[in-house]
Amino acid sequence: MKILKASCASTLKLSLILLLLLAATSATMAATAEVDFISHIKSILLLKRDPIRAELLAQRLMDQKGADDPDLIIIDTRESGDYAKGHIPGAISIPLFDLPAAIENGSISSDKDIVVASYDGGDGMMAALLIDIFRVEDPGAQKKALENGSKPPYPRATSLFAGMETWSLSLATEKGRFDNALGCARVERPAETTPNSVGERFQPPGVESAELKSGFKEFVLKRAREYFAKFANQKELTVTGVEITDDSIRGKKTQIFSVRKGFHYIFGHIPGAVSAPSNLLLESEYLSLIYPAREVDLYCYTGMNGGMASMALGILGYKARNIKYGINGWTLSEKVISGHLKHFDLKWGWDFPLAKGSEPGGPLWEDIVEPKGCEGCHSDLTALSLAVTAPSPDGEIKKKQRI
Repeated sequence: MKILKASCASTLKLSLILLLLLAATSATMAATAEVDFISHIKSILLLKRDPIRAELLAQRLMDQKGADDPDLIIIDTRESGDYAKGHIPGAISIPLFDLPAAIENGSISSDKDIVVASYDGGDGMMAALLIDIFRVEDPGAQKKALENGSKPPYPRATSLFAGMETWSLSLATEKGRFDNALGCARVERPAETTPNSVGERFQPPGVESAELKSGFKEFVLKRAREYFAKFANQKELTVTGVEITDDSIRGKKTQIFSVRKGFHYIFGHIPGAVSAPSNLLLESEYLSLIYPAREVDLYCYTGMNGGMASMALGILGYKARNIKYGINGWTLSEKVISGHLKHFDLKWGWDFPLAKGSEPGGPLWEDIVEPKGCEGCHSDLTALSLAVTAPSPDGEIKKKQRI
């Protein structure tokens, strides 16, 4: 009897040890899966992905006109109603919240460069990052090729810099770069130079190894859908400096992170913002600064990197918003913006052609005559860049030709 009891006790002890080992192994596997997942997202986030300015995109489209198999496609991620009001001729309409489904069903080209036409460019960089996460299987090889200036193994995705308002002044919106189609809106907000810190540390949203069994790409698309579902519509992914200020006045508890370089943060930052440079944002040291249960607002220089950073955090499980136009949407102080206002002067705009309706068609690039340099000889199918000043006291809008 004693031998039997001893045997049962030994068996029970062994079972407990095995259960503990199994639990430890499961925890280790989950931790490894989470580290691998975050590491891959980070490697895609840090790929060289420069947004393209409107005039350069127009030139590239004109250069490839007549090609039977163009190497560049345009995806317009604005809502279908806004797409119908005016879009780049030939652009394909895929609203941002529909992008995961479009990727899943093969609607996104696997061998063409993609430029995303969006509302403000930052939301376009969100889409570009998601497309790259899905298409770039070896980020190390892609990074090496991009840094060497050689042809990358995977097609590239980027955004139209600052969105469709840089393509055509007629698409100016109330919260856009322009107060109206001509007047220049400059919102000046105070900046601070005193660094801010976070006293508490937080555990990032977890990634269970079992969740990745369906496949990495499938899991990324699932997370992207969950991220978008946290917002009523895609415009809520972006917040303006004015809205940030209003939130503060109302006493809303917000967490703001600057993803600019550390020394630029010291020159000046949005009051209350904490520094988390984009190349370090997904490191555990910085992720632990973000409270997962609360909305987090991110900003960079012009809103482009902030959009990518917001998408990366969104895929990791955070409710992240991008501050529109970055520090340039907060202040135009040369010291604070660190010289990144180049190509972002709010007084400049283009008047490139627009197609209207729900179909990509519209004016063909073959019909477009390149600008000749004088305002009087431009037609509605040619580009025009004007410097626009604010209305004079008598209400007259003054224009100055830039070309």
